[in-house]
Amino acid sequence: AQFDGPHAVVVDSSGNLFISDSDRIRYVNFGLGSITIAGVVIAPQSIETVVGGNGRGYFGDGGPATAAGLNLNYYYEIANGMAIDGRTLYFADSLNNRIRAVDLDTGTIETAVGSGAGGSEAVGRPGGIAIEDGWLYWAQNDGNLVKRLDLESAEIQVIAGDGNTGYFGEGVAAADSQLIDPLGLVVTGSGTVYVTDLSHRVRRIIP
Repeated sequence: AQFDGPHAVVVDSSGNLFISDSDRIRYVNFGLGSITIAGVVIAPQSIETVVGGNGRGYFGDGGPATAAGLNLNYYYEIANGMAIDGRTLYFADSLNNRIRAVDLDTGTIETAVGSGAGGSEAVGRPGGIAIEDGWLYWAQNDGNLVKRLDLESAEIQVIAGDGNTGYFGEGVAAADSQLIDPLGLVVTGSGTVYVTDLSHRVRRIIP
């Protein structure tokens, strides 16, 4: 296989691999038998596109993920984060200012959060994402924030960052802190968030 600007990977429960690659998400089947992911049959030891692959753009919600347009990062230093929750793949469609979701059984794609608007008040350029205890977390470049979405109620909360760019806030309330282009993000089972930013640090947010 060849790649064109891969930005993120995530491993599913079967030990196989999703790769965010330019205008598509691809799946690697390391197993010994064929597997169907989002309506696409992947032969053993093979790689196939399961989301996108139709050029850069935003279209396709409500239909098959293989017919959708994505606008993943390529020239920008923003990770197109991915996370799996049960049989749903979430990914940061960063330059479309959205986080989208793919049903891995039916293959249908939808927008989970974001209207396409940029800026700190919207979902501007999301990067790393994670899911824990019913919450979808993301690092947001626009506004230098970390936010989360309640997947049941659709409530959005800012959990770190005051909207300004800088390194500030050790030992203070996370909402009063400052971040610099937050990128990678993970969440532990206890809800502690670790996020990287361009202050050359990994910051910890304790709930």
